[in-house]
Amino acid sequence: MQLRLAKLGLVLAVAIMGATLTIPVHAQAASAAEAAAMVKARTKGRVLGVRTVETQGRRTYRVKVLTSKGVMRTVNVQHRSR
Repeated sequence: MQLRLAKLGLVLAVAIMGATLTIPVHAQAASAAEAAAMVKARTKGRVLGVRTVETQGRRTYRVKVLTSKGVMRTVNVQHRSR
């Protein structure tokens, strides 16, 4: 419980400061375009860019989005094999 509250405090502090925040999304996409469309629909924001990152053999799409409230966020979407 304390760890969850500490994470919430960090999220709120980062959001207030307007910094970039990484939000893991439990979703999968087969392509960078699909990841961007998914993030755009979920955040109702403007996608600024998508990067494909491979870590420990796992591909992830990092989607940078500007939310409707003007906050820049980075959302990680796992790659899904077609």
